[in-house]
Amino acid sequence: MNRITLWKTKLKAAKAELRISVREANAAKRSLDRIKITILELEAKIAAHMEKP
Repeated sequence: MNRITLWKTKLKAAKAELRISVREANAAKRSLDRIKITILELEAKIAAHMEKP
């Protein structure tokens, strides 16, 4: 039973670590998406300004 208990404990810890990693990955993806949107908006503003005489 000791091995099974150890495996169950390791499994629980691995699942907790996975939840944390997924949360961090999602936060990083949201941050990256916001940065991309900002870049596109700024490029559009610069292009529109450069078109003006």
